Amino acid sequence: MLRVLTLCAAARALDRPTSRFQNAFSNRGSAVTRKRTLPVYRPPASPANPLPVPGSSRSLRYQPEGAANAQLVRDLKQYGAMVVVIGDGEDEPIGCVVDVRLAEASDDGACAIIAQCASSNARVSLGRVAKSFPYTAREVAPLSDTDVLDADDVLAAYDVIEEDAIATVNARKGCIEVLTTTLDLCASLRPSLGAIDAFGTETKEGEYMRMKTRLLEAVEARDEDDNEERDRRLSFLCLSLVDAPDELRRRCLATRSAARRYAAVARFLKPLQRELSAACMLGVATAAPAAPCPVDAPLAFAALRQGRRLAYWWSEALGWCAGEASYAADGAVDIAFDAAPGESSSATQRLELLGADRARWKLLPL
Repeated sequence: MLRVLTLCAAARALDRPTSRFQNAFSNRGSAVTRKRTLPVYRPPASPANPLPVPGSSRSLRYQPEGAANAQLVRDLKQYGAMVVVIGDGEDEPIGCVVDVRLAEASDDGACAIIAQCASSNARVSLGRVAKSFPYTAREVAPLSDTDVLDADDVLAAYDVIEEDAIATVNARKGCIEVLTTTLDLCASLRPSLGAIDAFGTETKEGEYMRMKTRLLEAVEARDEDDNEERDRRLSFLCLSLVDAPDELRRRCLATRSAARRYAAVARFLKPLQRELSAACMLGVATAAPAAPCPVDAPLAFAALRQGRRLAYWWSEALGWCAGEASYAADGAVDIAFDAAPGESSSATQRLELLGADRARWKLLPL
């Protein structure tokens, strides 16, 4: 009898491995098709911590600090997912559910999280607070788009969208056209980028052409999604391909209009498209050897050339540091900073702009 009671108690413990609020094993994954209760994490506002985009295959890296976050990281091994807060709207705060791949907390309090936001259904609205100590856990529910163009929408100020039945169709076509043209220009300037894999094996095409292929396959896909879900998924894919700054990501995630999201991505991309087009006309393609490349190379990387001005986010204390690209090959770029970070004289640093540092740099206006 005692053994039976022990087994029953163990079964009940497994049914709530982190708290009384959930069964963690049924909570795994970033797809949200029902209400769930998940821990909430608000990363520091920094280019080093880009906001997640639903449907993106890129890894997200966070280093939470503090005792409460250390306990959160320990519990993430059982939760399997968490919500990254995107906005704090009065009526409907939102976030993105990310699938936690690695969560480690050392004895001295140092923490690390590696996650991914692979599902196009990862955007959620945040409901009631289910737990407030030592970290916050909230109920979350799926957040869909709507065809109604709300005047209070976060992208309403930039409106080029007309409220009619084909507004989303027109915006989708315009965005896809700008993005595919830009990818063609990138491939013309950097055809060898990604032409070999990490093991040195040659591939049929470079990464920019593979990105275009994935985009066109998503556009042409005929699945069971309704129009709302299809445009939400496709517009998030477009957003993930352009390495948009966090403020634009935040607005595109907050809007409930796929048409406005398409238009915002196209508007952001057009200056880069014009620069790449001019570079192709001048024949400044980079004759670099074939080099491996992570999935979804930054489009702006194709614009780097000798003397191109850019800025790099050095730290919270030093912020953006401006300089000139003096060499670009194999993903590493020598940047001659106007002034060395924290110093008064110039200095050159070699930085990896395709991998972990991809969110920490941006092209400066010509």
